[in-house]
Amino acid sequence: MLQEEDGFAHGVFLLNSNAIEVMLQPTPALTWVSTGGILDLYIFLGPDPQSVIRQYLQIIGYPMMPPYWSLGFHLCRWGYTTTNATRRVVQHMHEANIPLDVQWNDLDYASERRVFTFDPLRFGDLPEMVEEFHKRGMKYILILDPGISSTSPPGTYPPFDDGLRRDVFIKNATGHVLIGKVWPGPTAFPDFTNPETRVWWDDFIKNFHSKVPVDGLWIDMNEPASFVQGSVDGCPDSDLENPPYTPIVGRQLNSGTLCMSAQQKLSTHYNLHNLYGLTEAYATHRALMNIQQTRPFVLSRSSFPGIGQFSAVWTGDVRSDWEQLRYSILAVLQFSLFGVPLVGADVCGFGGNTTEELCVRWMQLGAFYPFMRNHNDKPNAPQEPYVFGQKAQAAMRSALNLRYSLLPFLYTLFHHAHTSADTVARPLFMEFPTDPNCWTIDHQFLWGSSLLISPVLDEGVVELVAYLPPGTWYSLQNGQPFYSNGQYLLLPAPLDTINVHVREGHIVPRQEPALTTTASRLNPFFLTVALSAGGWAWGDMFWDDGDSLDSFEMQKYCYVVFIVGQVEMTNMMFISVMLQEMCIIFSYSITVCSDGDGPHLTNVRSVYSAVDSLMLSISLPVNTKGESFVVCSAVKDPSSQRYEVQIPGVVPQSKADAAEVLYTIQYQHDPFGFIVQRKSNRRVIMDTTVAPLLFADQYLQLSTMLASTLVSGLGEHYTTLILDLNWTSLTFWNRDMAPHADVNLYGSHPFYIVQEEDGFAHGVFLLNSNAIEVMLQPTPALTWVSTGGILDLYVFLGPDPQSVIRQYLQIIGTIDCCEVALVTQIRLTSVNFWIMKEKYWCFCLPCFTQDMNEPASFVQGSVDGCPDSDLENPPYTPRVVGRQLNSGTLCVSAQQKLSTHYNLHNLYGLTEAYQTRPFVLSRSSSPGIGQFSAVWTGDIRSDWEQLRYSIPAVLQFSLFGVPLVGADVCGFGGNTTEELCVRWMQLGAFYPFMRNHNDKPNAVTQAAMRSALNLRYSLLPFLYTLFHHAHTSADTVARPLFMEFPTDPNCWTIDHQFLWGSSLLISPVLDEGVVELVAYLPPGTWYSLQNVGNSAFSQ
Repeated sequence: MLQEEDGFAHGVFLLNSNAIEVMLQPTPALTWVSTGGILDLYIFLGPDPQSVIRQYLQIIGYPMMPPYWSLGFHLCRWGYTTTNATRRVVQHMHEANIPLDVQWNDLDYASERRVFTFDPLRFGDLPEMVEEFHKRGMKYILILDPGISSTSPPGTYPPFDDGLRRDVFIKNATGHVLIGKVWPGPTAFPDFTNPETRVWWDDFIKNFHSKVPVDGLWIDMNEPASFVQGSVDGCPDSDLENPPYTPIVGRQLNSGTLCMSAQQKLSTHYNLHNLYGLTEAYATHRALMNIQQTRPFVLSRSSFPGIGQFSAVWTGDVRSDWEQLRYSILAVLQFSLFGVPLVGADVCGFGGNTTEELCVRWMQLGAFYPFMRNHNDKPNAPQEPYVFGQKAQAAMRSALNLRYSLLPFLYTLFHHAHTSADTVARPLFMEFPTDPNCWTIDHQFLWGSSLLISPVLDEGVVELVAYLPPGTWYSLQNGQPFYSNGQYLLLPAPLDTINVHVREGHIVPRQEPALTTTASRLNPFFLTVALSAGGWAWGDMFWDDGDSLDSFEMQKYCYVVFIVGQVEMTNMMFISVMLQEMCIIFSYSITVCSDGDGPHLTNVRSVYSAVDSLMLSISLPVNTKGESFVVCSAVKDPSSQRYEVQIPGVVPQSKADAAEVLYTIQYQHDPFGFIVQRKSNRRVIMDTTVAPLLFADQYLQLSTMLASTLVSGLGEHYTTLILDLNWTSLTFWNRDMAPHADVNLYGSHPFYIVQEEDGFAHGVFLLNSNAIEVMLQPTPALTWVSTGGILDLYVFLGPDPQSVIRQYLQIIGTIDCCEVALVTQIRLTSVNFWIMKEKYWCFCLPCFTQDMNEPASFVQGSVDGCPDSDLENPPYTPRVVGRQLNSGTLCVSAQQKLSTHYNLHNLYGLTEAYQTRPFVLSRSSSPGIGQFSAVWTGDIRSDWEQLRYSIPAVLQFSLFGVPLVGADVCGFGGNTTEELCVRWMQLGAFYPFMRNHNDKPNAVTQAAMRSALNLRYSLLPFLYTLFHHAHTSADTVARPLFMEFPTDPNCWTIDHQFLWGSSLLISPVLDEGVVELVAYLPPGTWYSLQNVGNSAFSQ
């Protein structure tokens, strides 16, 4: 994989099993040299490092889901010479109160070092010992080399005798069984490319397992290794043994292994040598799976692409020294990229004597290897944790307890690796591909995207220089925040400490540790929450029985999503329960890390019944259709009827030629997600794989990355034109509410447009009428949360802002120009163009009303109250005014013709407007209302702030397909002033819809407004023409500057000026006492409409 300097990445895979040499050159360049096969190349385009790995694993296979117990601590040594010696190790570990899940034996157990046997004297009670370990809640593994002893008298060693009879062994060039030499002496080697060999292997593992119920197998020496060159009889002189090119400098291909001319079922060993470990791992995995009917555990030393599907891997016989400690991180991270997440190095080293300090530091690092095993060679000094001093034992115990507390999190990472090809142990550049400091770091690493591990790797060190990528990182040990701009920090690192930091915005599920995973899985859970600057955090947890073969496929698991943030929650826990009996009852505590007064512990003793609303993290049907510029994707639940919004409009059909389509879509199925990428510039404009899709009866959640921070839309809200992405929450639930910051207002328009920094633009529309909350994040990213319906998404590719709006209006419909009321309507005492009903006190709602059509009510729900039901009290309530959905409106359980008011509330104004044409002014709105009605921005106050905010409000409605829009000129609430009203009349003269609307008559100076009105009336033919284009071509009338000048960065955020069409630039006075105005003129020459002779040229 190659990291490109702009954050992109790509990968190349040569599928070739022959001897290969790769020459790296400083050009930079690379040369592949292979001794055979073909050049079968795969190129993965990414565009980011994680995508490259996913694409690679789509070719070689996703990694297996390991059994939960395999993530615990493993202890092994060549030199546990008897069962009693092995028992003593386990007993000492438990007496020292140090966790141990799996005890191993090396070849000491075997009679005369022959596999499938055990020594009757030294290991005569091996079956009983294994049962004892099982009663302790532990597991047992032993070594199983592939070499089969060939020197036992006939009839005394069934594995060889039966293997000869069934013709399972590799043959030499003359057709006889090739004999090499390994630990038992002369040996034959099974040919795992032969189907009969796999059956033979299965039979003998089954027979041995019936005597010694091992829990996993360690397949060592499977390169395959031999202590003689080629065979005991040598190798023939041939081109295979002596090819014209040998990648191994100064040596031969058959050195330390078999003759290259040896015959296997599929081909010669020359072609198959590098596949031996993979084929043995597959056979061993299959055998254990058939015998145990649980998830197999296999550990292999030899590996090849694809082995992660069947086996864990360790990094070989490393030395006990500081250099090997350092190199182990790089080795583990490489295997992670190779699709083998269950990997580790021999903790404390295998060759040579360790030291107390080295072993402590290695145990601290090893606690964050995905696979953790302490493994020692026969002649070395003991290195079990209990042999060291009390301080060293305490440090090792602390490291292991930390690991065990994090196993639910680690297990969840393996779930994502298994289902989505995510990495577990992760290089920093995988998460921060655009940070040059992260590109070469291999002395620190991540677990997933949440935990940063910075181990001590040098002798005598008590302080550590570690790099913290940009953001806030919290110490996992004490919650201390570290604020980083992307810098190296000096961290304390005493012998009893490993530096682990939690990334802001992340939640890590944990569990009280115990001496085994069998015991720890019964303990309470707790959460470590690292809040972002905006007070948000997210995490998830996968949980099942820990070893079933098909728990995920059969939906026998729990999937939990944790969200902490500034959201109103009612008994909120997102638990994916596929079967009731698999649900776990959570009684947990939460550790919250924030940058306030430090961490604090909140004991939450809530019990959540997860059965009431099942999360559908199973495969959901996705109906996709589209034109060259619109992607339509509907995610539905086939098991239940859910309300789907029907609005009049032109839905694109699948009719575009592939060459015309502007986008590509990449789907991810486990869990579901998709990525939409524009072809022309390779920009990802929507990526929903960043977080799981949640799809429950009353809770739907979909997250996506954003291509830019320049986001507009998502109305109706009292805000600037460009939305604040710093953890802003926007709510969509139509409400009788005077415009006020950060609350839900009269209308709901779940559509946004993103300006991309090169002038491109795209938009996204969620067609859903339920209560919605949108969480904007500075990543930049966005999360949709809806309380019902379906996820009916439309993505508009533009490529420019005006095209995005046209594409959106093809879906929701354009303005009806039968009778557009452009004549100014001024509600003054002396001018009554429009009589509006004044009072709403005692009334019964008809099918459709006029104003107050959110619909508004002065009681909560009804005069008789509302029933206690899931609709009135859903499990999740967006941050609505009044805290309940029925606050200031009707009971959401109220029945309408199409559905309940819970589903139809936000459509009330739209349906009323449709029924009341040809000229209607509506306060409540939702997508499509522009076809039937004008809209005004509600009951705003008579002050300068509201004057300023009226412009982005009008421009937002213009983006929403409602061009006939305006604000109450001079304000509605409170007394205006002469200056304010004059300035508002001047601005209002350029609202598409102009109305002066007062709560009660106030003193105004009509003479001061005449000029503004006369100017408006003189421009009505032009304005009327703009409405014609809006009606026929989906053009905008009042227009943000970025619509006309998408490549001008100065125009991207301007919301105090605006355009009429492409011709008129309006720059109103918006502040009290101002007689001069600073205005931006886009490039070109602009002429004053007031003084025709005056012009201004702008660059």
